[in-house]
Amino acid sequence: MLQLPRHFGIVLLLFLGMLYAGCTKVVNIDISAIADKPVIFALAANRQHLQLYFDKTFGILNFVDSSQMHSGSALVKLYVNHHFTEKMSYGNGYFHSFNYLPRPSDTLRVVVWPKGSPDSLFAQTTIPQLVKIDTAYLNDSSFTDKDEIVYSRVSLRFRDVPNKTNYYEVYMRAKCLTSQSPVYENITGYASDNPIIVNEGIIGKPGLISNDDLYDYEPGSVIFSDTLFQNKEVELSISFVRPCAYVYEQPSSCRYILSVYLSNVTKEYYEYRKFLFKHRISMESNLWSGYVEPIQMYSNVNGGYGVFAGYTPLKVTLHSR
Repeated sequence: MLQLPRHFGIVLLLFLGMLYAGCTKVVNIDISAIADKPVIFALAANRQHLQLYFDKTFGILNFVDSSQMHSGSALVKLYVNHHFTEKMSYGNGYFHSFNYLPRPSDTLRVVVWPKGSPDSLFAQTTIPQLVKIDTAYLNDSSFTDKDEIVYSRVSLRFRDVPNKTNYYEVYMRAKCLTSQSPVYENITGYASDNPIIVNEGIIGKPGLISNDDLYDYEPGSVIFSDTLFQNKEVELSISFVRPCAYVYEQPSSCRYILSVYLSNVTKEYYEYRKFLFKHRISMESNLWSGYVEPIQMYSNVNGGYGVFAGYTPLKVTLHSR
């Protein structure tokens, strides 16, 4: 049996330490200070009281106390169709409108004066018209993909709002009808082979692995423009992973009630959602899955960052078999 010197372990540790020290180098990186900028965020929906979030940016290396965030230290004024409507009140982390409910075709403008700042920031949007759904039907468990994942499909028929460029969003939510209390699920795993949706480059075709030309950003909704069907009636089919497959931590195939929302949205809303989907994926990149070029978020706020956008939703309810 080979006998090692008594102090071999100590010598080995010293050698490894010297080797590690010789392979490291301290690099000083000068990161310039970036001035804080105000941020506002609000999505104005038809017939719903407006809520506006106000904050400011912080440097990535800055320590931020929670008391510095979600501040109500600002003056926020709401203008509707170019007329002053009300001063928005602060509470529970948001500025609220109490006297006004957005209506289709109303142009909204918010002006914010941060406390202690001589400058203001503002943003503007217009509430879109309501879109009526002519027909809607659900094909539950319509197919199974190569990975044995069960998909259902929803088809919607509606007419494009005439004489303008329009943007739309489809979002779904399921109520799982279990033997116990109902379970609610947001729909995930959207897919479609319709050219109108494929043209957006956001979701993949059903049952296929996304490629470089059609990257799957796993969005929480389906968003698209009327570029390919302006002033026409259109029917869209959207597939999605069947909900209620795993309820109360157990496999399930229970029936469900599907709430489908078709929203007519503003261009600001459309741009915000598309950038958000890609931004979230870029934040999840790492050494193992690969790095993605950072995505700068969309903003339509003058004098700061953020989004102020409008939308008008319509809900239909469908039942699984």
